[in-house]
Amino acid sequence: MLGAVLGLLGAPVAWAQPAPETPEQPADPPPEDAKKAEATVLFLEGNTRLLLADYEGALARYQAAYEIYPSAQILLNIGTAHVELKRTVEAIETYEKYVIDEQSDPQRVAEVKEVLIELYAKTARIEVVVEAAGAEVSIDGKVLGTSPIKQTFRVELGEHTVAAEGTDFPRVEKKITVKSSETETVTLEKKVEAPPIKIKPQPPVPIIDLEKPPIVVAEPSTPKWAPWVAVGVAAGAFGTGAVLGARTLDSTMTIAAAENSARGANVSYAIAGTATASAVILWWLSRD
Repeated sequence: MLGAVLGLLGAPVAWAQPAPETPEQPADPPPEDAKKAEATVLFLEGNTRLLLADYEGALARYQAAYEIYPSAQILLNIGTAHVELKRTVEAIETYEKYVIDEQSDPQRVAEVKEVLIELYAKTARIEVVVEAAGAEVSIDGKVLGTSPIKQTFRVELGEHTVAAEGTDFPRVEKKITVKSSETETVTLEKKVEAPPIKIKPQPPVPIIDLEKPPIVVAEPSTPKWAPWVAVGVAAGAFGTGAVLGARTLDSTMTIAAAENSARGANVSYAIAGTATASAVILWWLSRD
């Protein structure tokens, strides 16, 4: 069906040309007829380019003709050029414009609607959502508008890049692959940049003069006489313990007195033992 309709769309427009009022003094054509005549020339050139497979050249002439004289017939040929250039989305937009044009031929409208059904199957939709204001939103580099925006756009099947970028909106983009008859939603959010980290200056590191000799702190030494003091304490304690131990053997002492002497002897022996051990340690430390 698509090929059959496209064959019809290449037919030239049959516009009547203005005739002069008299052979002697031809009148200038009305402004509207002059535009139609200029558009006709461009339209016919476009048809020639289309037959030569110069689709870009044909499209440029059709668009120029439509800008001068917006005829529904020219829309059909613009759509044809877009189809030949594999620009499905642009072809759909052009044919949809033809369908709602009051100048359109009802029979052609029915044919174009069937063509649109075939083209719709080759496209998908992307819903773009950007809530933050001030970003220029685009799909594959084609600007769609300025945020905030929530709008659905028709795209070709395959991979697309949806992006948003502005003066106070760091660039954000997402890649998405769409399939036939699908509607995918892409939400782009403004990136919040973290504040710069402030580094607290550190105090200067003191410089060490390696040429100066290191300071040596002398360790305290043990006096030579210290072991002898401990020996004296030990000897005194042994002597006291011996005296008190001997008193416990005196039969004339009461039991309570004997027990006190025994306890005193034990304490004296313990002191003597500790003093003896201290004397040995002190002697070892004072050997230098």
